[in-house]
Amino acid sequence: MVKRMMVAAMLPVCCSGVAAGELPSFPSSEYLALYIPAKTPYTHVCGCARTECVGYNKSEFLAWDRQRPMQVQCSACKTTYPSDQFPESKFLDVNGERYEYHEDANGLQHHFSGCARYHRVLRALYDARAAARKCGERGDLEAGKQARDVLLAVAAAYPKWFYARTPTTASGKPPYFPSVPGEAGAGRLKQYFGDYGFPSFFCDIYEPLAKANLLSDAQRQQVRGLLEDCVGQCVFPYFKLYRLTGNTAGQIFTDLVRTAKAFPDLTIRDLVHQHHFKEERVLRGPDLVHEAVEGPYGIANLLANGFHADGFWREGSLSYQHMVLTGLLPCLRELRGYSDPPDYRPAQAGWQRLENFQPNRWAALQRALVSLPLLALPDGGILPLGDSHKKGRAVPEWRDALGDLTRPDGLGIPTDSAFHDGIGVASLRCGEGADATAAFLTYGPRGGGHSHYDQLSLTFCALGHELATDIGYPGSTDPLRQTWWNRAAAHNTVVVDGQNQAQSLGELEAFAVNPRFRLVQARCGNAYPLLQDYRRTLALIGDAPRCLVDVFHVVGGQTHDFCFHGQSEPELPQEKFVAEGVRLSPLPNPSATLLDLTPGAQPKTMGYDFVSALQRGTAPGPWQAEWRMGDERDVRLRLWRLPAEREEVFLGQASGHRVYPGLAKVDLGKKMNWLCCRSAGPAPWRSAFVSVVEAHAGETSQIRGVRRVAVQAPVECDAVAVVVEHADGSDLVVVSRAAGQVRVPDLGVELDGRIAAVSFDRARKPTHALLLDGAALTVGDVRVVAKSPSIAGKFAGLPQGVSEAPLVIDVEARVPDAALGAVLTLRHTNGTGSAWTVQKVEQGGPGRTRLWLDRSGREAVGLVGAIGEDGRTLLANSGFHQFEEQMRALFYNGAWLMVEGQQRRLESVALHGRGDPYLWEAKVSAPFNQPASLRGKPFIVTRVAEGDAFRIPSVTTWP
Repeated sequence: MVKRMMVAAMLPVCCSGVAAGELPSFPSSEYLALYIPAKTPYTHVCGCARTECVGYNKSEFLAWDRQRPMQVQCSACKTTYPSDQFPESKFLDVNGERYEYHEDANGLQHHFSGCARYHRVLRALYDARAAARKCGERGDLEAGKQARDVLLAVAAAYPKWFYARTPTTASGKPPYFPSVPGEAGAGRLKQYFGDYGFPSFFCDIYEPLAKANLLSDAQRQQVRGLLEDCVGQCVFPYFKLYRLTGNTAGQIFTDLVRTAKAFPDLTIRDLVHQHHFKEERVLRGPDLVHEAVEGPYGIANLLANGFHADGFWREGSLSYQHMVLTGLLPCLRELRGYSDPPDYRPAQAGWQRLENFQPNRWAALQRALVSLPLLALPDGGILPLGDSHKKGRAVPEWRDALGDLTRPDGLGIPTDSAFHDGIGVASLRCGEGADATAAFLTYGPRGGGHSHYDQLSLTFCALGHELATDIGYPGSTDPLRQTWWNRAAAHNTVVVDGQNQAQSLGELEAFAVNPRFRLVQARCGNAYPLLQDYRRTLALIGDAPRCLVDVFHVVGGQTHDFCFHGQSEPELPQEKFVAEGVRLSPLPNPSATLLDLTPGAQPKTMGYDFVSALQRGTAPGPWQAEWRMGDERDVRLRLWRLPAEREEVFLGQASGHRVYPGLAKVDLGKKMNWLCCRSAGPAPWRSAFVSVVEAHAGETSQIRGVRRVAVQAPVECDAVAVVVEHADGSDLVVVSRAAGQVRVPDLGVELDGRIAAVSFDRARKPTHALLLDGAALTVGDVRVVAKSPSIAGKFAGLPQGVSEAPLVIDVEARVPDAALGAVLTLRHTNGTGSAWTVQKVEQGGPGRTRLWLDRSGREAVGLVGAIGEDGRTLLANSGFHQFEEQMRALFYNGAWLMVEGQQRRLESVALHGRGDPYLWEAKVSAPFNQPASLRGKPFIVTRVAEGDAFRIPSVTTWP
């Protein structure tokens, strides 16, 4: 230690850095002393200390460089830390070791030296991995010896670093030694996440050296000790306590499998099992493989409980899904063909020997691997849904990453419209390549965690740009993340009574596609629980002209705010906003926000206090808004607003910066032009926000005019009709909240149904029509009659039960064979809904039909840990998704739990602390029979059961 501290002291600490000649060479003893310090490294507890800087207290803004190895620098303001101006003049004492820090003007602690120590260790590991690769790929034994020296130095230092929960930035909270396993989220390098990822890093270095015979038996044992300490003390306890359905899961599985294959003779104690059940459990290397493959928190558990049955990640963030799967891919490759050693004896009863194991046996895995491209934007990027980064790539990078792990087909950018009911997103698509247009409608489950409060939000892409946007994920430490980015007001949706949406679960109502029109309608009855209706209908018209008709119905409350913004990409300047037909003027009080003008709005809960430079106006009738993106083609997003009466309009500036992972933050401080159209009146107020969305390059629009036309319909339908005029004729879209008799007298159109779309040529003769959820449509002399009306009924049974296989249901109705490929919606007895595609139709007895649907009806699976003395309390460590409390109640209360032929209704699901032996406590409606016999038995959670109502809305296309 003395030698290391002397070397560090010899290096000058100054903002200009260290002269290159004074830097130690790799991997000299001086290098090892500097880059692998004796003190515990820190990662998170550090940020820029300048309170006026945009990077203040944000760890991701601190950069490290070899030329100043003892310091870090803010990438925004370029301040270097620590320094004479920002000294680490205070310290924390941990068992006699001092950990210095700087306290800023707000009393926050910044451990700059600890952060620099972390970066030095990480740099040493990267240098060692590069050298090990030279050894493995080129046979460079000298490079291999250099990598070995670094790895052995880390093996010697790692156990001496205390198992640390990093000192928090809140003053007065000292560092502490977390109990194992009570604080297993802590580690020695990662600190917050149990050092996951580092076992694989160590194996990257070790494996080429082992193959080259560069390690003595004693040195091999040193590396084995490093892995035993890292996995046994940090990674495996974290794995066991978090019951692994989080976004770190894929990488941890890779860590376990790679460690086991590198060191089959490795031995660790299961500290969590010992802590919970007071009995010792010792694991060898192959046991870690079995934990990953068939353990209760293994890959099968991740697929069943971390993903929806449609293959999408339950957190509602495609970036986090990408993270999970990217971490999992190396594990899948390591597992292919794996066989246990001949003398292996499983540590767990029921585990089977693995021989030539093939991970493709999991059908759910294949669905997960190919799901990301299904929501690709036209440019191949992923939809920035929830906490997703704008430049996460779905195609072609994901196809390349998968390689031969899945089929090569189906991994391109989609051109067909579709809905994905697990994650709750419908996509309407038209055109291909650079000419493609896409509109995405989000309907749940949403809110909390890594999802946003964005029910019925719209994203619109055209002409190579994401135009009407979801900002996505600016970064985990951005202070606006929980007060603006994930709020409903920051999305293209409707805010009611100045309140943020609740955690909620919407449902698809209707979906249909023909060559001219693509239609979707979804509703959400719990985003604002006091509303009578909250529903959005989109109709994408194409090919020429191509535009989106948007109708948003709201019934209930008093103040309805239609929020809309366009957003150019980070490399482009802020978009310019132009309005026609409404005059906007600054408020008399320039510091006022929309929060001040919205009765009942609460600060820092729904985002209105983050909209500044507010302007206000009133539109007496139809008007237009335009966002000019500032690219070389002068691409513009045009919003045609068609209010039924006078409309109050607000325009403000709001934070609009976005993050490109791996690239400089080129748009820091960027603003967006945020529009709010307000409809207000006495409760229960009724609104129908009617708009047309269009993209065009330059000043010339393909649309010649847009108008609302008079409609005659029952009041409860709230029917609207929109005409879009263009050079080739016009298009009519009629939308109702419910099916009924609707007339559009001016155009000679009569509708017995919910939604209709008609195209007219220049002579006003109909050329195309689509009738959705209706019996008949009359357009002048043309009458379109549905071959089969919408079909509704009840479940009669589940002939094949609920399993991983696609759902098969018997219904009390005669469903014609023509329903193949139709959309079927279910209304579950717990009040939630779901949507499916009919894959097969088989006629049964009188008035009964058997239907094969497109995916499993299983929500989750688990093993019974224990049954309480009341016979109604089930304890388990898996089988439920870690929704937040409000969403958990909405999703699970009233759903069904099935175990050993017994079916019980769930009344509540509670999440225990991670230190508890069982993570989940589920209360069911009636006691189980012979509860003692159920311990260790598998159970299934589903929302599907007899008594559910089904509906197949009719879809009729003409000609």
